[in-house]
Amino acid sequence: MSKNKRQHFVPQHYLRQFTRNHKIGVALTEPYRYIGPNKPESQCKANYFYRQGDDDSTDNWLQHVENETAGLLKKVSTDRSMSDEELVAMRMIAVIFYLRTRKTAEIAKLPFKRDADMVIKGAIDRGDLPAPPGGWRPGLMDISGMSGALLKDQLVPCWMEMHTLEQKFLTPKNKSKQFITSDHPVVLLNQLLDKGDGKRSFSGFSRSGFQMVFPLSPESCLFFYDPKVYKVGNRRDRLGRVLEPRNYLIQSRMHA
Repeated sequence: MSKNKRQHFVPQHYLRQFTRNHKIGVALTEPYRYIGPNKPESQCKANYFYRQGDDDSTDNWLQHVENETAGLLKKVSTDRSMSDEELVAMRMIAVIFYLRTRKTAEIAKLPFKRDADMVIKGAIDRGDLPAPPGGWRPGLMDISGMSGALLKDQLVPCWMEMHTLEQKFLTPKNKSKQFITSDHPVVLLNQLLDKGDGKRSFSGFSRSGFQMVFPLSPESCLFFYDPKVYKVGNRRDRLGRVLEPRNYLIQSRMHA
């Protein structure tokens, strides 16, 4: 069994990109509350987050990936340019960052928890199972190791979908404005399929109109988008050119 049961779901080397004086500003969003500066190694971790029983393989693999890619992420963030080989790696890094977080894990659990709730409640109603202390309530059943399963099953398919996207670097025009990150650092969007009511909105990797926003540092953000749907800035801009917000245009090529 691993001696280090606290496992990070956002890499420490990434959080250090957003530190000042070796500390990162921490805040809650709902409801908003600023907590204050703290060490990045204290953030975004949970007990046995990737573990399934005594299996440490996912955590060990992620540590190896972090050791191999930490320097690349810092270099790309600073240079705001990539070779073809580096772009392939950054696509993989972005997908890993998305799949390994707690929010993605909780979303992936929902259909399994719903099915488990139906089965267990049905058994309690039939008298096949005793009611739990305090009575039955949805969500009593939980699933461990979901992020590890997602990384094993979804990493390669999502990474392959990333090859259909174009990418641009964004940077704030005003130096007093900076990018921030969170415990779910990669944001998925789809303006084409955003219907506003939530029930008909989609942002999956294989959907037309897919977009991904990946802040790399307070001064640099990598933006992936579907070139068949959107025009971002000047088409002739080469990979790695920084787009200022006042010139940052997303124009839909299709009607929703």
